[in-house]
Amino acid sequence: MSIQRFDPEDIEVFSIETAPRTVFVSGSWGTSGSAYIYPRRSTAIKEYDVNWTVAEGTPSGAFAQINNLDDVLNLARLSPSTTDKTSYMREYLNRVGSQPQNLRNAQKKNIERSTPGVNLDSDMTRKFTITNAVMPYYANFGTNYNFGFTNYNCLNFFTASSVPSNTALLYPMSSSAGAAGSIVTASYIPSGAFSFDFWINPKYTTDSSAAQFKAGTLFHVSGAYALSLISGSSRDTNGFVNGYRLLLQLSSSTTTKPSAINPASLAGNSFVSSDNALSRNTWHHVTVRWGTNSYNFGSGSFLVDGVEAGTFYVPSASIAPRYESGVANPDMLCVGNFFEGPNAGASLSAYFFSEAAQTRYGVPVTGSAFISSTTQDEPTSYALEHPLNAEVHELKLYERFLPDGEVLSRSAAGASLSDTTLLFYVPPLFTRESPSRSVDTNGGVGGVLAHPFQAVDGTTTHPFNVDLSFDTGGHYINLENYSREFVQGNYPRLINLTGSAITGNSRQLTANGFLYASGSNRKASLTVLPCDNGQFVPSYYELLRTLNTSSFITDKGNTALNLVTLKNMYSLDSIYDLVPPVSGSDTLNTEGSGSTSIIAALSGFDSTSSFGTLNPQRTPTILQRTQENGSLQTVMFNASSLFYGNRIKPGTLSITDCNISNSAGKVGMTLRDDGYGSLYRADGTGSHATWNSVGNVFYDNGIVLLKNPSLYFFGETGFSCSFQGERNIHVLKLDMYANPLELVSSSNPSWSSALSASLNTSDFDNRYVYITDLYVHDDNLNVIMKTKMAQPVLKRTGEKLKFSTKLDW
Repeated sequence: MSIQRFDPEDIEVFSIETAPRTVFVSGSWGTSGSAYIYPRRSTAIKEYDVNWTVAEGTPSGAFAQINNLDDVLNLARLSPSTTDKTSYMREYLNRVGSQPQNLRNAQKKNIERSTPGVNLDSDMTRKFTITNAVMPYYANFGTNYNFGFTNYNCLNFFTASSVPSNTALLYPMSSSAGAAGSIVTASYIPSGAFSFDFWINPKYTTDSSAAQFKAGTLFHVSGAYALSLISGSSRDTNGFVNGYRLLLQLSSSTTTKPSAINPASLAGNSFVSSDNALSRNTWHHVTVRWGTNSYNFGSGSFLVDGVEAGTFYVPSASIAPRYESGVANPDMLCVGNFFEGPNAGASLSAYFFSEAAQTRYGVPVTGSAFISSTTQDEPTSYALEHPLNAEVHELKLYERFLPDGEVLSRSAAGASLSDTTLLFYVPPLFTRESPSRSVDTNGGVGGVLAHPFQAVDGTTTHPFNVDLSFDTGGHYINLENYSREFVQGNYPRLINLTGSAITGNSRQLTANGFLYASGSNRKASLTVLPCDNGQFVPSYYELLRTLNTSSFITDKGNTALNLVTLKNMYSLDSIYDLVPPVSGSDTLNTEGSGSTSIIAALSGFDSTSSFGTLNPQRTPTILQRTQENGSLQTVMFNASSLFYGNRIKPGTLSITDCNISNSAGKVGMTLRDDGYGSLYRADGTGSHATWNSVGNVFYDNGIVLLKNPSLYFFGETGFSCSFQGERNIHVLKLDMYANPLELVSSSNPSWSSALSASLNTSDFDNRYVYITDLYVHDDNLNVIMKTKMAQPVLKRTGEKLKFSTKLDW
């Protein structure tokens, strides 16, 4: 035996970084990819219980009355017969083998999804900790670590069995009367040349390969123009439509249903783009332009991604309809559907913007759109049967022919509001401004929802309904705040995309259970989604600088027009500071306000305190309970370190929900991280808007936070998650030497110095030992590590051997 001291050069410590990949899937059927808490599991390990009995069947024969395993062992031990011993032991092993495995073998950890509840529970605490403690820390190292989301959205038009198809955004047009035969002058009708300019992603296809893709309209002004999306000839390998084209109807042709037009035999002023000019699930920049008969002999063109995709010919000076005696003029621009109706008598389209509509929905009542009716808020006869199936943004209409150079610039940035030829522009961006709505006493409808059973007069200034959120836990997107038309400042009449107070109901449901029993609310909740088009950046300053910018700030209070804050969504002044009264007293003590009668306070008596006005009937229940006024419309995913080790590897996270709640399987979404802590949507083919932050990932903690309120139902019915982890394997390497003239003897009783290392008589160095074990000692010679050789190593007296031992942890 030889004891040697390690020199510093004999010790090496290093780490190996590994990147294990995790794929976790959760759905109504269960989960896959869960992480076992105990990595080393054995099916041979059973739970010990003296009352174990056979797991299946009933013991028979000599063992019928023996139910205790210890009794079986005792019988085997005491039995004098070898045959009986064998029989008892076989019975014992059979019974042990039939028992269930050790319960710890099945213990797993899942990636958990949660949302803040209505109580001050663990989920609410987790959300509070993430936004107020973890996020400020990460803000020093990553990007977009603010409790807010990027203001970059698209309008999502889709159809499904669970949502209405007769939906649309109706923008009122101001117009003035003219002489019979003269062209109609209106805010959204070009008097001469025109250019439609927009981004579109034909994301949706048919439900079956045999079904026909129905034409869906993006823009429609009856008598002037209609621009629709129709299917092309291309099909994927499963037979589903994956190629599309555009249908343009002008002047008198706009009264024909787009589904009734055959692209192969066009008539009148109906035109189509090139076949398969658009591809499924791809963002395309589209410009449809025409310069009247004075430009290139009246020819117009379809441009898709800057490339000509078809031409058309209209030898006229204008496509605007003409005034006719006794015939009503068009009063609105319909976005997302094709409007059909007689536009006469009680079926005038102007009823959408009547006095009743103004009261209930806050739509403008100007020009010829005004109808003095306090009860009727829509035509008695109309149809919306051609809903668009696509995602769109940057909807623009110009009253001129856009040249090629400007088409290119408009494809990368937004329009300028100083352009006097711009007639219509919906980005769509969130704005704090929205129409003021009132509950109509004539019909009991309209207003702003404050509760599934109650609407109130007012407006909305946040991305979602804060009263529903902080009072009942309901989720309701304020679509009005995303649909502003920036040229005229108009807001649309939302047809079948709004909710109304419920009356006469006795069911017991959650707030969302009541809200989303309505197909209109289901569709509205998914009408605004974060945009993933990476080829465009909005002109925030141009659009928002003249509006209220108080919502566009960072967590540190700096103005950022591209960011919508989610902090301070409800005033803490509304919290009711309740201090229990002194025993025997009927007064309610309030800090800084003396005392107030309990009965008076509970009946809504207002009194000033350090928290502002006391009005318990207007204090949101959840806000009062939790005193957390940051957005509750967040989604959290939590992964144990068992999945990733040290941290999630930046740039590898992907979360997918193939069937977002309320979409009947039509709307799915994938989110990815940008490598710097921000999550972005990544659905369409091509480049993605990595800067459009919808949430954050906290790599070291295994936490994902979705902040965009449009994603509140993401992952509710199931999700899949994949990422790589970073796991360090630390290695201690020790070099141990057996030098010449060392290890020349052994304390093993079988060792003898007379034995030779070989049978060669001329071998002069024939003294040897066999090395079988190496021990590492501490300063007190305690053994702290032991290495055993796979086979003994021969060591002669004059040889020098080096042993390298590695320890991983």
